[in-house]
Amino acid sequence: MKFKKTILSLMAAGMMISPTLAGAKENGKNISFSDLPKTESHYKEVMYFANKGTITGYGNGIFKPYQDISRQHVAVILARELNLPVPKDIKKVLSIYSDVSTKHDYAKEIAAVTQAGIYKGNNGKFNPNTNITREQLATVFNRGFDLAQRDAKKVKINLKNVDPSHKDSVQVFANLGLTVKLNDFEPRNNLKRAQFASFLYRTLEVLGEFDNEGNTGGTGNDGGGDKGTDDKGTDDKDKGTDIDRVYFPSMYLDLSLVEGDTQKVDLLADLKNNGGTHIINDKATFNMSNSSVAAYKDGVITAKKAGETTLTATYQGQKAEIRIRVLDKQGMKLNWYGFKQHMYVGDSQSFTLSIRDLNDNKVRPIEDGELNSVTFEIADPSIISIANGKITALKEGQTKVTVKYQGVETSEVIQVRNDLEELKGFRIEAALNYELFKNSPTKHLVLDAWIDAGIGMTENEIEQALEEAYNSDKPVVRENAAFYYEKEKGIMQVRYLRQEK
Repeated sequence: MKFKKTILSLMAAGMMISPTLAGAKENGKNISFSDLPKTESHYKEVMYFANKGTITGYGNGIFKPYQDISRQHVAVILARELNLPVPKDIKKVLSIYSDVSTKHDYAKEIAAVTQAGIYKGNNGKFNPNTNITREQLATVFNRGFDLAQRDAKKVKINLKNVDPSHKDSVQVFANLGLTVKLNDFEPRNNLKRAQFASFLYRTLEVLGEFDNEGNTGGTGNDGGGDKGTDDKGTDDKDKGTDIDRVYFPSMYLDLSLVEGDTQKVDLLADLKNNGGTHIINDKATFNMSNSSVAAYKDGVITAKKAGETTLTATYQGQKAEIRIRVLDKQGMKLNWYGFKQHMYVGDSQSFTLSIRDLNDNKVRPIEDGELNSVTFEIADPSIISIANGKITALKEGQTKVTVKYQGVETSEVIQVRNDLEELKGFRIEAALNYELFKNSPTKHLVLDAWIDAGIGMTENEIEQALEEAYNSDKPVVRENAAFYYEKEKGIMQVRYLRQEK
């Protein structure tokens, strides 16, 4: 399937809160993001689209690479990339959803992907503001780009924790090398903005949307895991002129490691005439420009000491390189953030970990696939649990958590409160100063956002419920939402019906 390139419209809405398209320059200056250093594993993919004017941040030099991306924004991106026609009767197409009307900001795009069979909703809802998960993205990409039609050797991947409706799509992702998470795809984890850029770039790359002039831009890191192929490179077909190209996987071209780290990286060769992809670690020659910084043996890079080096592989006259930066363990700071330190029993939330080099303040995020190397020491494990990148509140109380990673550590205190019985089953969407909110000139914009997010109420119904809660000592509960005014704090809690993922 040949795709019409509409890159200049790609990703404009999917990577920011307000879907406005900005160019590669702002006020005549080259665009850059203060929270996206060059050492960031997804840097080149994000900047590839940014420099084409197809991706912007938040207007203040911030990109928020590890913020979740929503279903509606992915829908907009696919509608534009695939150049999908807008249905003649948008209202009829959207009638299958109770939470998207023709007045929705992205009504045309959501109708287009629905008509094309890319999105199908869930229980009569589109859930536009719900974050898209990794397994859902695999299915959406598979439908949108016809990935199952691509010829590829079947790769062994663990699908035990993948929802049955997404297993085929995740298998296709593995076959095409779009993921290296073969032991655990982490299917229900939300996809981050930077990760989405890398998945999109790699998908277009697989589809042949780029030329062969080395403009791959690829450092997008899917978070680690095994190499996405089970081909051991023992076939003799890779001799002579049958080789199309020799390369390292794009997610490893710029690699940041901490002293003592190891990273499995295979050298690959694509054969001409759809001859497949082969691992050729045992056939190529390798040279490390500074062997005191890192070593490479049997497909594994070992970080030895702080510094920079380049690994060059040569096979049949073709070369491939990896730029490696090793960080000093003693000069590192571990950051644990992106979560609320006050929780209610039953709540669950994700978090972010990163390592900062105190010498130059460069930051390397700790990817999901590295969490098995992180230790969480919980002073009272009866209060919270931490597993699979999520904190779950178990019972009322507070506990200290010490996080350790490669000799560096940090700690935080998490407090858990026992929620009111009437509010169990609802998750907090907003906590606001009600006195200021009810007189705010922008109040209706917030109410509209809640309506779009699926609160299931009109503006008047929301305002009545808020006022009722304000004058009551008990929560006001509706079918899909609950409102509770904490008088001692002056804070109004707005909650949505909890959705299981």
